[in-house]
Amino acid sequence: MAEKKVNKKKDNDKVSFLHSIASKIMLLVFVCITVTVIVITAIMISEAKSQITDLTMEYIEYVAKAERDMLNRKATLAVGPEFYQNALNTVTIKNISGSYAYLVSEDGTMLYHPTAEKIGQPVENSVVKGLVTQLQSGAAPDDGIARYEYKGAWKYAGYAITNKNQILVISADEDVALAPMNKVRNIGIIISAVMIILSLIGAYAMRPIKQITEILDNTSKFDFRHNPNSAKLCKRNDENGVMARAVSGMRASLRRMVSSIEEASTKINGNVDMLQDVTDVVNSMCTDNSATTEELAAGMQETAAT
Repeated sequence: MAEKKVNKKKDNDKVSFLHSIASKIMLLVFVCITVTVIVITAIMISEAKSQITDLTMEYIEYVAKAERDMLNRKATLAVGPEFYQNALNTVTIKNISGSYAYLVSEDGTMLYHPTAEKIGQPVENSVVKGLVTQLQSGAAPDDGIARYEYKGAWKYAGYAITNKNQILVISADEDVALAPMNKVRNIGIIISAVMIILSLIGAYAMRPIKQITEILDNTSKFDFRHNPNSAKLCKRNDENGVMARAVSGMRASLRRMVSSIEEASTKINGNVDMLQDVTDVVNSMCTDNSATTEELAAGMQETAAT
């Protein structure tokens, strides 16, 4: 019965990993680092996206104006498809693949487009259609930049009006323009992974606490046998080392105390043995005295009878 109680107590003393201090610290570190990385990454991506978008749109508008000025200088009454082909086929936005330029007449007809089939066809861009409507009404729209959706994809369009009321458009895909954001996102993922690994390493640093707890548990059971982890723990220069040295000193004091108690117990046992011998001698002498007394009593009875 007593053995069952001892085993039950040992089972109750065992702390599962989920309820241990190490798991709580590990969870806290993991949550803090994860939240911090997510927040910082989100802020970085949002700010970088905003900056890249603004700069890209300003640059596209600048290129459109610059190419418009070039057309105004070089264009003559004899311009035609070959002129537009030579003037605009190499116009792109630096570092944005797939960007291109096209030219639309005042009535909305394509004068030039990298896709030859679209030349001579009505313009499809809703933003440019609005500009055509303004030109046909006699208004003079300002140069600018627009963001529009075309066939499910978002695009940037920088436009400028020539001196012949032609609309020069520089178009670029938003996904390509914001491609650097993918690099930022990947960097954020890498940083998150590194921080998570560091948090796991930090959680592993809680192992000394578990080892010290094990030594204290043995001490509470008066088990003063040497623990192989004790020497390593005592050499640490952190708080774990301080606790380990304090526990080691306590165990040494308890060992000396137990040794002193054992020595005192040995001496007491020796004195008890000596006392027992003396008692045996006294008992023997008392027995002899009793026999002598009986003989004397018998003699006195005989004397009295005589």
